[in-house]
Formats: sequence, C-alpha cells, structure tokens
Amino acid sequence: MRIGSGWFAAGACCALAIGCGSSSKSNGADATPPTPDAGPPVALTGHVYDNGGGTAPLAGATVSIAGATPAITTTSGADGSYTLTVGSNQTLFVRAAKSSYLAEQIGVVVGPSGASVDLAPIPMSEVTAAEAAIAGLTFDQSKGEVEVVLTTTVAEAEDFTPMISADHDPQFGCDAGGCKEQQTITDLGALIFPNTVVGDTSVSVTPPASHACTVDIPGISAYRVDAYVLTAVQFECT
Repeated sequence: MRIGSGWFAAGACCALAIGCGSSSKSNGADATPPTPDAGPPVALTGHVYDNGGGTAPLAGATVSIAGATPAITTTSGADGSYTLTVGSNQTLFVRAAKSSYLAEQIGVVVGPSGASVDLAPIPMSEVTAAEAAIAGLTFDQSKGEVEVVLTTTVAEAEDFTPMISADHDPQFGCDAGGCKEQQTITDLGALIFPNTVVGDTSVSVTPPASHACTVDIPGISAYRVDAYVLTAVQFECT
C-alpha cells in the first residue's frame, strides 16, 4: 500500500485496496473511456491520503472517474473517505486531485459487488524537488507520468526492470537521499517515467533470474495516461 511518503520513500507503492490497472491504445490516442454498457450500479469506495504526510487523510480532494461522461465525481471527507456510484463489471480509472498536488489515478476492476481503492496524490513540492535534482528534467504539463511500484519478498538485493510501451523521458527513482535517473528497482521502491505520451500504455516488470512479478490487479492490458496526472501501477515480485 503506497500511503504517505511520496517519491522520496524507499517503499512508495500504489495506494490501493483492490488494485492498479488500465486499458490500451497507441501513443497519442485518447485514453480509453469507461465502458458504456456496464452492469448495475455499485459503490466504489476508498480513502485519499496525503502522500507527503505519512498516513494523514487528505480532505477536500476531488475524486472522479477519468473520462466518464457525464462526470462521476465527489469530494473526500475529513477522514479522506469517498464513495462513488459506478457501473459494475468494467475497468475504470479513479483519480484524486487537489490544488498543490500532482493528481494520481489508479485502474480498478469493478466487480458485481463494487470495489475499493485508496489514492495518494504527490505534493507539488516533491515534483519541483525532482526537477531540481535531475539535470534536464522539466515536467511537461501536456504529458503524463507513470509510476511503477514494486513490493517484494526477495531477501537479497537484486535489480528488477520496469518498462512501459509509451514514449517517455528518462525514468528516475527517489529515496531519502533525493532523486536520480535509474533503470531498475532494487527490492522495494518505485520508478517514475516522466513526460509519457498521453494515451494508453502497457506496463511490465522484468525480474532477475529465478524470480517472477505479477501486477496487483490482473485482467487489465494497458494503463491510461492523461496530461499532468500520475498513473500508479503496483507489482508484487517473489
């Protein structure tokens, strides 16, 4: 669960109770919208947390379904909780946004009984800190960010290699010492693919020999990328 330490946490991961997910198209195409012929209405619930403030709830965040027409939206309460009414039996991207934060979205497979997903937007102070730390990095507000998060039970320090299919600028990681360009994740952490072309992208992780990685939420073939929104995807590796 990715609650509360932003990009600078060694263990930053996708904030979700049900999962991370998405859908598929070529670079530059509009991201896949919600399914128009979804099943009966159900509840999509969860909490929004301040990803720069431990497990502190983030009240007053706008929580919405990306691409929904008409809009499906609500505001997180004092305890960070939210409830949205959505159609069942479809894949959706739920998004949390608030002033002074980089919005985060996570894909979720909504079953016949509904689903639950927690979100943790990134404070803009961490975005500007990453820009300051990495030479040549400037976040393009017409493009999106993809964060690949890894949790693992592997005891030894080994490198896992996340990859996405969409065009992007050099990926980077952050820890307590700051941010730097890197290609792999060792044991536990997150890799951010900045300035990813808007549309849909596939996401995968190549593990070292004798290990395997699976995405938290199966059944989603690609991930939605929207302008100046962080799409978070979590993998479990053993």
